[in-house]
Amino acid sequence: ALEMTERRDMFRRLVEGLPEEKREVFRLVHEMEMSMQDAAGRLGIPEGTVKSRLHYAKRHIAREWLELNEE
Repeated sequence: ALEMTERRDMFRRLVEGLPEEKREVFRLVHEMEMSMQDAAGRLGIPEGTVKSRLHYAKRHIAREWLELNEE
């Protein structure tokens, strides 16, 4: 249970470390379970921008996660 809590906290820190616009898109799509179209409408940006920001966020988190777990 402790390891799971530590991993969850590590993941939250990685999300918090994202630039604000990417963190906002990540949270809307993954935490609030919005569609990309709905997230785009809520943020007033094109759906393609949501996709781009989400891709960046996922790639950044995955890279950082791997680096942290290699240590």
